[in-house]
Amino acid sequence: MAITYTNTTYDNVIDSLHTIISDEFKIPLRYDEHKGNQSFLIKPLEDNLEQTFNSGQEREYMVMIEHKLLSGGSFNRNHIKQAAETYERVKKLIFNNISHENNWYNGRIESIITTRDEEALLSEMQFNCTSR
Repeated sequence: MAITYTNTTYDNVIDSLHTIISDEFKIPLRYDEHKGNQSFLIKPLEDNLEQTFNSGQEREYMVMIEHKLLSGGSFNRNHIKQAAETYERVKKLIFNNISHENNWYNGRIESIITTRDEEALLSEMQFNCTSR
């Protein structure tokens, strides 16, 4: 007999996160690689068991939201300002959706790391949430 289950990682966490970000930004959101002048990339990282109940489990999910902004090889304060405005807006967006429908609760941006190379600024935002 086949088991019945919900694909919580994708349906409740990743797809919901995709919807929230896509509804707010006019920036492409991808799963494979960055393309264009700027884009978001969603990468599932961890799925950790927090608690077990008779009726199910409580799990914490960790997803990396990357934002890449091409700079054309030169950096100035406008590039830094634009990258910071984007990740500050994502932080506020997630705070406003700390509980998202019945999909997750305690949603938060745990940390942000911004790095740069010859062509771009990359902001990595670690999103964590809990789901039952």
